[in-house]
Amino acid sequence: MKVLHLNFYDIEGGAAVAMHRLHSLLKKNNSIESNILAFSKLQKEASDIISFSNSFNKMTNKLKRKFCFNLTKFQKINSKSTHSLNIFNSGIIEKINKIKPDIVHLHWINHEFISIKEIKKINQPIVWTFYDMWPFCGAEHWTFEKRFEDGYSNKNKPIENTGIDLNKFIWDIKKKNWKNKNFEIVCLSEWLSQQVLKSDLFKDYSVNTIAPPLDFLKWKDIDKNEARKKLNLDLSKTYLLFGAAGGTKDRRKGFDLLIDLLNQEISKNKKIHLLLFGITNQKDLDNLKLPITNFGEIPYDDYEKLRLIYSASNLTLFPSKLEAFGQVGSESLACKTPVITFKNSGPEDMIEHKKNGYLAKYLDKDDFLNGINWYLNLTESEILKVNNFSRELVLKRFSEEEILNKYLKIYNNLI
Repeated sequence: MKVLHLNFYDIEGGAAVAMHRLHSLLKKNNSIESNILAFSKLQKEASDIISFSNSFNKMTNKLKRKFCFNLTKFQKINSKSTHSLNIFNSGIIEKINKIKPDIVHLHWINHEFISIKEIKKINQPIVWTFYDMWPFCGAEHWTFEKRFEDGYSNKNKPIENTGIDLNKFIWDIKKKNWKNKNFEIVCLSEWLSQQVLKSDLFKDYSVNTIAPPLDFLKWKDIDKNEARKKLNLDLSKTYLLFGAAGGTKDRRKGFDLLIDLLNQEISKNKKIHLLLFGITNQKDLDNLKLPITNFGEIPYDDYEKLRLIYSASNLTLFPSKLEAFGQVGSESLACKTPVITFKNSGPEDMIEHKKNGYLAKYLDKDDFLNGINWYLNLTESEILKVNNFSRELVLKRFSEEEILNKYLKIYNNLI
């Protein structure tokens, strides 16, 4: 069986990392020939990654994206979410047909990688893993609005939104072109699956919930003191960790929710130290009163550095407002570092309340603080139990064998 994965990036970004982990997992099965078709290819030597870019494609894609970005300015909305249009044909169908896959597996296909209309023209059975809300929304990737449930109309356009209703325009194109198209949909979490089933576009589809795979032979804990020594950290401190590819700049990740509670409550404890990785907004760091160690952006393949950071930390703070799953959470838990996060979002799937972390009431900063204090007030024996269960739970729920079998079942049912 020949499976072709489509993603704009081969390894850059959370969706690409998740896709690549699935690709690597599938290659362990002799019955699957797995390949990736990507626009941006960083792994130049990888023969199983096919690049869909040359100098002409790169130039035209840049122009298309610039045009789309400028077009979004005519939609005056409060949301700071990324918007994608996917209105320009890229010619990718011809490339897919030359490769002759049995299954086309879509992942993150924005940045004008493939148009909405071209998706309709894919003749092979399609599996589509959703990494955000874009497939069932308008142009927006994330939203608190409920227009996707009722369908985008002039009546449910928020009164504060002015200018052209680009979200409705893109949603109408999706509705028209995908009305009779069959997709086998995969979501990374139960929360995202429930949003899909509420949506007007996909409410009649079956939805599979499958978490991203994680190689637990790579992702495992390191002795805490050893990790701290290698990172030149004080052995006596209590380390809270916040990490994300978009870091503090991506407001969806919720760092802005942490600033007040860290300053008002946590900073009083002189043993507390904050660890960060990812892109950072210097203004956010300047507003914090507690000591910080910022590791900055970490390359996608430097899992050894990430293992050290997770293992050196006492607790990972995961205050995302909207999140499909959150691989930072599963990676942290695999390294025996518990996670504090919110209910009613993707990370909820990986937490058992007060057993391997804390599920705070949605966007409730006070309850998030309760979660931090809950862990910090545990006895040494209780901490050991929670830390060990952190890894045990992800091993049980997100084993590679179970995830592989779920995908194989989907693929085999489509052939």
